[in-house]
Amino acid sequence: MCEGPDALECNYAKDYVEMIDIVKTLGEDGSSPDIFITIPSPLMKEKNLIFGMDWNVINTVYPSVIPKIAASTGVEYVDMFTPLGGFAWPDEFPENGCTRANAADVAACTLFCDAQSCDQVHPNDA
Repeated sequence: MCEGPDALECNYAKDYVEMIDIVKTLGEDGSSPDIFITIPSPLMKEKNLIFGMDWNVINTVYPSVIPKIAASTGVEYVDMFTPLGGFAWPDEFPENGCTRANAADVAACTLFCDAQSCDQVHPNDA
């Protein structure tokens, strides 16, 4: 798994670093383009069967390994996880994730549930 002191040794991290190294060669006039990578927004429900996303990877692995990848490659990262309600999981979160019913009671849920959707992963206009 891509965690702990050997996080950069997992296949995901190695492939990500290799991709960044390739992208660095694609700038005009031989210069490297500006590259930003991101820690994605949190997944607000453990069993997101709609999209088949892995709750542990999105909420634990990515926030840990993306900064290490950025540091090792000299690129910047954008943290979308923390400002969109990411925190230590699952201690403070409703057992069944965000719903329209609890969105007003759980601050992070207001970012993911509105009249349009409540799919637990795509932030709303707020």
